[in-house]
Amino acid sequence: MASGRLDYITFDNKKMTTKSKILIAATVIFLFSIYIYKNFFNEKMLAGIYVSNDKSGFADTPNFSDTLILQDNGKFVSDTWGTGTYELNYSLAGTTICISYNYEFGKGGYSRSVYRPLLRSPRISINSDLDSYFARLH
Repeated sequence: MASGRLDYITFDNKKMTTKSKILIAATVIFLFSIYIYKNFFNEKMLAGIYVSNDKSGFADTPNFSDTLILQDNGKFVSDTWGTGTYELNYSLAGTTICISYNYEFGKGGYSRSVYRPLLRSPRISINSDLDSYFARLH
């Protein structure tokens, strides 16, 4: 730089090797597979017994240890909401479960996200800020 001009570092523009392309493609496929595994479910995958860990005590939310039984025919039984139906909706964010039930003032419902921590059973979010959810029993 003594001469007053800037010396730039240059890189050789080498073409990507076949190994590099395969590694990048494998990494993208692996990350996409993990995303699909953690966020997308169908009725048969979600059918089972779930138990709430919610200790917040908010009105019209499940109490601690309440159970939710999802059947693979779109129906559910719950300690909190009684019997009703559910449907699954899909978006880029993942799977959402929409439950509908009847109660003394008419018809009620909730829409909650479904997710799976890596190498664990699916969970139905109750309140993500309080880390409360329905955890599936095996």
